[in-house]
Amino acid sequence: MTPTTSEPSSQIFIPILPILKPMALETPKYVVIEKEAQFEIRAYTEYIIATVSLEGLDFEQASNRGFRIIADYIFGNNTKRDKVAMTAPVMQKQVSQSEKIAMTAPVGLSQTADKHYQISFVMPKSYTLETLPKPNNEAVSLKLMPASKMAVLSFSGKVNEARVSKMTQELQTWMDKKKLKAKGEVSLARYSPPYIPVFMQKNELAFNLEA
Repeated sequence: MTPTTSEPSSQIFIPILPILKPMALETPKYVVIEKEAQFEIRAYTEYIIATVSLEGLDFEQASNRGFRIIADYIFGNNTKRDKVAMTAPVMQKQVSQSEKIAMTAPVGLSQTADKHYQISFVMPKSYTLETLPKPNNEAVSLKLMPASKMAVLSFSGKVNEARVSKMTQELQTWMDKKKLKAKGEVSLARYSPPYIPVFMQKNELAFNLEA
C-alpha cells in the first residue's frame, strides 16, 4: 500500500491542482495493521537507503546539506555514473549518543558533536545492495533496512524542529495509550517537493516498534 496525500476540498484550489500535484514517486511497501485518525501501525518490507551522517549542524542545515549530498549521488556521482530514480520519502533522524557510536564508528566519524543527524533517501526496489552503483563520496553509505513494524503519525504543513518535537510527543502519547514500545529514535519523512504549498505538504513521523 502506498501513502496517499489528501487534497483540500475547497473548489477555489481545483484549477491549480494539476500543476501543483507532485509526480508519483516510488515509496517503501507496507501494510496498515491498525489505523486511528492520523495514527497508524504499519508493517514494512525491507528496503535499501542511501544515507549520510552529519554533525555540528542545526535541523534545517542538516536537512539541506544532507539532501544535496545524496542527490549528488543519485544524479550520477557514483562508480557507474548512473542516475538512480528519485523516490519518496526523504528521511531525517537525530541520532542519540549511544546509537551514534554504534552506527558511525565503522566509518570513522567523529563522536564529539552534540547533534548528529542522518539524512536518507529510499532506493528503488529494482536494486539490491549488489546492483546499486557505489557512491564516489565516502560520506554516503548504502544500507539494507530490515522488515519492521512502525508506529506512524501523518501530518501536513510546515516542518521545523519545534513542530517535530510537538508532533513526536503526540505520537508518543498515542503509543503509550496503545502500550507500544519504541525502538530507537523518531524518524521524520517528507514526501512533498518544495514547490508544493506548505499546507499541502505530506509529512510523517515514525518509531520502529519492539517485537
